Amino acid sequence: MAGKLVALGAASLAVLALAANARASNPQIAGLQVALRAHGLYRGPIDSIAGPLTVHATKVFQRRAGLTVDGLAGGRTRKALGQLGEPLFGRRTLRRRMHGWDVSVLQFLLTRHGALIPVDGHFGAATNRAVRGYQRKHRLEVDGIAGPLTLRALAVGRPELSPG
Repeated sequence: MAGKLVALGAASLAVLALAANARASNPQIAGLQVALRAHGLYRGPIDSIAGPLTVHATKVFQRRAGLTVDGLAGGRTRKALGQLGEPLFGRRTLRRRMHGWDVSVLQFLLTRHGALIPVDGHFGAATNRAVRGYQRKHRLEVDGIAGPLTLRALAVGRPELSPG
């Protein structure tokens, strides 16, 4: 059990490490970008790319929050980001009136599948309609709730995002 927790922790850090290669895309980074934008620190696109603007905004946030300035969105940084800093995508079922990092990632992934919705970390009516549309298109139960099957379908091809 302890080994599994250590592996999960290491995997989470690896998923959240801001890539040195600015071309690397990781949907979890979209969650970071939304949270940093809410703090007025990130003005770039929500694109899931850990480019210079994302790295800079992360470091500025860490400095202001009195955290170790390493440019990584680890647990302490995410917690300090507040409501939009947690939980990671795939950790819970998502539905209307929920807020968080995971909702931001859900919205980002839905936009990648053609939804025209705001990526703001708040699961409102537009996100609900987008989830229903995605579920209908992919022959999932159409309930507007992003549960394990919907999350897994959205994350296909991205094993690091698989709920679990």
